[in-house]
Amino acid sequence: MSDRTGIGYVDATWQPGAGCTRISPGCKNCWAIGTVKRLHANYKVPADYSGLVKETENGADWTGNVNLFWDRLGKPLEWRKPRNIAVWFQGDLFHPGVPDEYLDRIFATMALAQQHTFLLLTKRPERMREYLDDAWHGRRHIIKAGSNLLGGLGAISLANVLKKASPPPNIWAGLSVSTQEEWDRKREFFLKTPAAGHWLSLEPLLESIMLHLEDIPGDWWCETCQVLLDGSRGGLVLVEPDETCDTCHEPVKVRPILDFVTAGCEQLPGGRPGRPAKYSWFGALYNQCQKYEIPFYLKQAEWGGRVVKEPGIGINPMNDLPEGWR
Repeated sequence: MSDRTGIGYVDATWQPGAGCTRISPGCKNCWAIGTVKRLHANYKVPADYSGLVKETENGADWTGNVNLFWDRLGKPLEWRKPRNIAVWFQGDLFHPGVPDEYLDRIFATMALAQQHTFLLLTKRPERMREYLDDAWHGRRHIIKAGSNLLGGLGAISLANVLKKASPPPNIWAGLSVSTQEEWDRKREFFLKTPAAGHWLSLEPLLESIMLHLEDIPGDWWCETCQVLLDGSRGGLVLVEPDETCDTCHEPVKVRPILDFVTAGCEQLPGGRPGRPAKYSWFGALYNQCQKYEIPFYLKQAEWGGRVVKEPGIGINPMNDLPEGWR
């Protein structure tokens, strides 16, 4: 748990668990492995990081185990000041080792903590879409989890939240990819995941990536009700162009299918650059985002043999969204 992240668009991190398995080219030099290894060696850290990392002839690697930190489930409810919170960045929230019942409690906490914006990030969009399709349409498991967290009052509060907007406006789905093949294979699962916001992380960027969003329509969005009106992504109501919201009767507007894109080069321990990422790749992404009217943020890039944070291309996407989109 931390209020210091070093990431321009994140105010705090929330780690209700840890552990993962490498599944993509971007995982080769996973920074989280070293972080978890250090935390396990630190006797001052109360959470159980044992059994998550092993030593191999090629260096440290994940064991494939996942540890659940039950005592951290309600932590965001204690933070009164609004934050942009990164969720489970020491692994993957949708790893097969994370039970659905535990996900229910995580999502119940996020839905109840309406003062915050939660940024999910996964390399497993298939499971994310499957889980959220069931969670937001069925709702019963999430409401039961709210009861487990806060008793009957939690269940009632959660039922009211989900009745107003399901999916809730403060939970954003994120996808992490590093290559064109990954994006082409995973984008459909990701973009059809029911969530109020969708963001794309291209870090480490290992080659030039074309987003190819011309064939994907944007979402119909009601700023007054703070809900998606596009049924293809789990919204509440289907509408036609130029219509008004059935709930508040205010005009609806189109927002891009992606809410922001962030990219960066690979960074090794000690701040050393890893596999190279060309500036032309970042420039091409920036130009595409300008074309699609999607905020773009360059998190880090190599310059003079070192990794430079926020080198000035793009903006902080969480500060550049139109009013009412967060």
